[in-house]
Amino acid sequence: MLIGISLPAYSVHRNDTPLGVWDGAALLLCVSGLSLAYVADTQLYHYMKENETRGERGESKLMVLDTGVWRYSRHPNYVGETTWWLGFGVFAVAVGEWYMLGGWVLNTGVLLHVTALTEERMRANRSGERLEAFRAYQEATPCWVPTPWPAGKGSNTRGRNKAVTGGDEASKPMLNKNGA
Repeated sequence: MLIGISLPAYSVHRNDTPLGVWDGAALLLCVSGLSLAYVADTQLYHYMKENETRGERGESKLMVLDTGVWRYSRHPNYVGETTWWLGFGVFAVAVGEWYMLGGWVLNTGVLLHVTALTEERMRANRSGERLEAFRAYQEATPCWVPTPWPAGKGSNTRGRNKAVTGGDEASKPMLNKNGA
């Protein structure tokens, strides 16, 4: 991954081309990517802390983080990270070395593999209502590419971040018409 990150830096460092439109696009991608990753990681941190606090108090944990940017993508932090890498690669495009985008392709491939491992771990670490809520979230929310609408067929996980309490109907996962 370090090679992928360093390729565009090498191109830009050894070139004295003045700033142009491509540099502006690269900067926009970098700032957007870093901003998205920061917001996503901050929201994830607060979700994890809330569940930790609930556990310490003997309360039920929140089932799924499906609010904020997590409403539009199951891995918005990874999307932000790869957007940053793309922006960094576009700086190399600005100096005429488009092939340095190979670093972005390499890094994105690694991140896609990490995403698959993360999804597998998340399914393995859940059971009961939390697992059903996560499966519904997977069905309704795109893995990577954020969209403003649910991807699943008729399912809607919005508001599913209610706590699992065991017997309260309001806390149970909302299932789609197929019971999934």
